[in-house]
Amino acid sequence: MISQIEEVLVTREELMNKAKELGKRISNDYEGKELVLIGVLKGG
Repeated sequence: MISQIEEVLVTREELMNKAKELGKRISNDYEGKELVLIGVLKGG
C-alpha cells in the first residue's frame, strides 16, 4: 500500500509529550478542586 502522507508536521512522540505536559498542568491547576469536562463530538 502506498502512503498518502507527504509530510509529518507533529511526531507521535511530540504529541505524547504535549499530552503529558497538559495533563500535569491541568492536575496542578485544579488540585483540590472538582473538575468537570464536557466533550463535544462533531460528525459522530
